[in-house]
Amino acid sequence: MHPPAFKEIKENYSREFYQAIVGNSLELIAVLNEEGTYTFVGDSVTALLGYQPAELLGVNALAHIHPDDLAGVQEALEALLAFTPAAAIPPFRFRNKSGEWRWLECSGRNMLYNEHVRGILTSSRDVTEAVQLSYDHDQHQAYYKSLFFEHPDTVFTLDLNGTFQKVNRHVQELTGYTGPELLNLPYTTLLHPDSVAVAAESMKQVWAGQACTAEIFIITKEGAKRHISVTMMPVHFRGEIQGTQGIAKDITETVQAQQLIVKQADDLYKHNLDLQQFTYMVSHNLRAPVANALGLAQLVNKLPKEASNYDQVVQKLQGSIRQLDEVVKDINHILSLRDASRVCTREPVYLGQVCQQVLEQFKDELELNRAQVKVEVDPSYRLMSIRAYLYSILYNLISNSLKYKADCRPLELAVAAKRDARGYVLTVRDNGSGMDMHLVQHQLFQLYKRFHPNTHGKGIGLFMVKTQVQALSGKIAVESVPDQGTTFTIYLGAKHV
Repeated sequence: MHPPAFKEIKENYSREFYQAIVGNSLELIAVLNEEGTYTFVGDSVTALLGYQPAELLGVNALAHIHPDDLAGVQEALEALLAFTPAAAIPPFRFRNKSGEWRWLECSGRNMLYNEHVRGILTSSRDVTEAVQLSYDHDQHQAYYKSLFFEHPDTVFTLDLNGTFQKVNRHVQELTGYTGPELLNLPYTTLLHPDSVAVAAESMKQVWAGQACTAEIFIITKEGAKRHISVTMMPVHFRGEIQGTQGIAKDITETVQAQQLIVKQADDLYKHNLDLQQFTYMVSHNLRAPVANALGLAQLVNKLPKEASNYDQVVQKLQGSIRQLDEVVKDINHILSLRDASRVCTREPVYLGQVCQQVLEQFKDELELNRAQVKVEVDPSYRLMSIRAYLYSILYNLISNSLKYKADCRPLELAVAAKRDARGYVLTVRDNGSGMDMHLVQHQLFQLYKRFHPNTHGKGIGLFMVKTQVQALSGKIAVESVPDQGTTFTIYLGAKHV
């Protein structure tokens, strides 16, 4: 038992102690009767809502509650009056003395049967700032969810291990996989082998804190290859990178359309060059023999057959007509080649076999010139191509090596092939008389251009070579040095089969 002195102090101090506690509480302590009218209001109401306690005594609390929140508060009060001894009332807005709405969080206890209270004891605190923060957070979340889930492109998040954590509904359209199928799988699951290095470099930038955009290839669930543009952004939280968010867009059709435009522009450019070539043929190679033939024909009509130079004029006329026929044949040959490139069917061709067949045609001539021939073509090299074009290309290049060999040394001829990322690279190298590329590079593949006047030729072979290379979707390059030799490099855009 406590000593009498302690009991007396406790009883005398009790009312003052509790009055001070209630009056200076950080929360508003109040009592409501069964109708919701204030019967007691603590002094802290002034700090919280601006009222003096006496201003609220006898006032119904429901009259100060926002209409949109009134139903919830009434329901909680009815529950307290009926069967619940204590309950938390949903947050509600309460009008303060200046007319502003303040959010209150309140708990109540039914003390109607307590002879000292005779009412519903409430404890309220101002949570306006917290509610506003929650509202702002929810609003930001709504914008984020809209951007993430309603974005017309594929949006996803990866954790620090590069595994999918979230995806929007468009991921299935892009990849063929559903959202649940991709979750917790590494992004590398989708990568095409050609894009592994590019993707790794992009992720390296992201983990360094930099956003980046890259174009990569993916393999869909159905095995299709798609070209996509993906933008990756690091996600920072409390100063540390937690993962990355990405937006992916299928650009397969766009890139194909751009490539088609580039190809059409290139075809148009080549077509214009062809027109220039034919214009040259008509204005020079065709016009000259026609003019000669016309002049000689007029002369023949004027000369008597008994004239001493009559037969000579007829021979010259025949020569002009033969020259004219040769030019017409060249034109027909070129036009037929152009047409054939559009309709010829490609077939699997062993590159080594074609090389051997061409070299066999020159066997006697190569032996006669004591040529040293080196062939480095893997017998397994097989590509989809037009056999006749490959044969013609090699035939013309090897023929040129023999035709323009150096007089002071035996011919050394090397034919080689290797594979690269696009397909095959074919080279024909010799140690012949060579050319000065600074002088001839712009005219090398033009019609009737010859750079060795002492050697017989029409100047059409290299034009045909380039035409056939282009028909095979390839490119040709030349390196040459006078009196050292020439190297033709042909890039054949054909994959191994």
